Amino acid sequence: MTLAPALRIEHLSVAYDDRPVLENVNLELGRGKLIGIVGPNGAGKSTLLKAILGLTPKLLGSIELLGEPLRGADLRLGYVPQRESVDWDFPVTVAEVVAMGTYGRVGWFRRPSAAERTRVQRALDQVGLSEYASRQISQLSGGQQQRTFLARALVQDAEVYLLDEPFAGIDATTEEALIEVLLDLRAQGRTLVAVHHDLGTVAKFFDEVVLLHRHVLAFGPPDEVLTPTLLEVAYSSKSTSRSAWGA
Repeated sequence: MTLAPALRIEHLSVAYDDRPVLENVNLELGRGKLIGIVGPNGAGKSTLLKAILGLTPKLLGSIELLGEPLRGADLRLGYVPQRESVDWDFPVTVAEVVAMGTYGRVGWFRRPSAAERTRVQRALDQVGLSEYASRQISQLSGGQQQRTFLARALVQDAEVYLLDEPFAGIDATTEEALIEVLLDLRAQGRTLVAVHHDLGTVAKFFDEVVLLHRHVLAFGPPDEVLTPTLLEVAYSSKSTSRSAWGA
């Protein structure tokens, strides 16, 4: 029996203030793959992730997760937001942030069990932050902050992970650590979908790539998608003239 794809997106359209950001997006993302989403500023990359998560309302279209209609929050779906979107001055420790990944299972008003605390510790070990568990998040470097939110997602033990620019603003050591974790998750059969901005490293990181500019221009292996012709279509001044419409 053929398994349903990790994500099936059909005819997805999203608009902000009546301005189209995504138009008729159709994708089938297979299981056990590391998939990149690339495109110019304003192409709708982050909006696509937020629409999947239900954080941005869609005008039209449907989304299936592992063969089932996706409606609202789903514990099988993990999310790592852009680092710039987080209030890092909030008075909370690294371990407390990571423990938030258990709340979907234990609820907001019940203390995590010993098993959940063990999962938190294991996630911190995976991303190399065990010694920072009691540190305030405001005291972390940018790369450490990114690893903290990856650990929070790992605690969810999701089937599909959405990551919004996980490699932005981090050093080479953190990049290597993140890649090792993502490859390990892929080896476990998890699907990872990441917005990425550096075209020079796309082939290094991803099995498949979505080239997006409001709609899907191409999808497939990096060498088939990132051709000069398709990149010219995606990144030409005419295509990017509406970049203020969405991220």
